[in-house]
Amino acid sequence: MICPRCLKKNASVHISRNINGNKEEFNVCEDCAKEMGFFGGGDLLFNISDFMSGFLGKGISPSLSEEKICPSCGMSINEFAKTSKLGCSKCYDFFDSFLEPLMKRIHGNTRHVGKLPVNVDESLKKERTLSSLKEELKAAVAREDYEKAASLRDKIRQMEGDNNVV
Repeated sequence: MICPRCLKKNASVHISRNINGNKEEFNVCEDCAKEMGFFGGGDLLFNISDFMSGFLGKGISPSLSEEKICPSCGMSINEFAKTSKLGCSKCYDFFDSFLEPLMKRIHGNTRHVGKLPVNVDESLKKERTLSSLKEELKAAVAREDYEKAASLRDKIRQMEGDNNVV
């Protein structure tokens, strides 16, 4: 199929977008896709700093009033914001106060949980559920949602085998 925009090249890029509830689909050549602001041939038309700042809800650079530099490798937090790559394993600890909210925003959690295989032992499932309930309990207490906390406490006691619920 020939590109309907330039009428010269083969339309090799499929574009699908939703604007105000109206779905629009069309095919154009790579050059026209680039001119229109889409990417083609593996070229990304945004930088990682803009991408990550979207997750943080604010720009990365302005929030870093003082330049933090890893004492081990010399990587700065602004370099990380530009490249999204850390310089060494010590950077994870050094930039922890910056990375933790970023990871929570991107992944929804700061701790890797992973999936469980279908044939996993029931005790591991119970352990995971208990761990999750205990985290919810801490959050409920922190929010001062004591009704929810009491309900969670009762569930935890029941799962742990303590049937002497108050």
